[in-house]
Amino acid sequence: MRTVLLAIPFCLCLSFGAVACEGQTGTPIFRDNFADDSGGWESNRSWQIKPPEFIATLEKRVTVTEVVNQTFNAADGDYCVDVVLPSDQPGAVNPGAALTFFGTERSVFGLSVLADGGTRIGRWTDGKYSSLAATDGSTGGVKSGPGAINTLRVIAKAGTLTAMVNGKVLKTIRVQMPNVPLKFGLRALVAPDEIPGSVHVSFRNFSVTTVK
Repeated sequence: MRTVLLAIPFCLCLSFGAVACEGQTGTPIFRDNFADDSGGWESNRSWQIKPPEFIATLEKRVTVTEVVNQTFNAADGDYCVDVVLPSDQPGAVNPGAALTFFGTERSVFGLSVLADGGTRIGRWTDGKYSSLAATDGSTGGVKSGPGAINTLRVIAKAGTLTAMVNGKVLKTIRVQMPNVPLKFGLRALVAPDEIPGSVHVSFRNFSVTTVK
């Protein structure tokens, strides 16, 4: 269920349900616990809401899939989402999940986690990926095992991005914010030569707040 804070005083007492990130203290810009399909996400055949999750399905013909929110924009903000990666895949299969932000018609930034424990921070421009930082499974702080939940968080403020996984700061990067309305979303991906069948990546508790 999506909840928006209106700019009137009595709304400060409203309850917004589950929040992905402890420590988010700003005013809510957007929240969705995926209790229904009212969140304003674009229609995509590879994505399905099954409360309390938004599930992406990867297969041989769909090895990268993304949804972008169509009814809200956000620039500076505290972005957060919980991710559940599949744990029962063969050793060669390494699916990933990304929180995307600062999206324009041509490019989008993303913080990703991989099933092998790796993390990635980068930018897709016209479909080409440029890496800004990466960690392997021993240093990224990614949880593994059946049902393990990993929390992705990006704080964007005054030309600086701070990327975190499960509360651990991975990298702080200076960026020039695009001077256009900016989109945010979710992405799931796997290498085309890895996938033997269907792979499901789940997202929960998406939240964007202002930054204090």
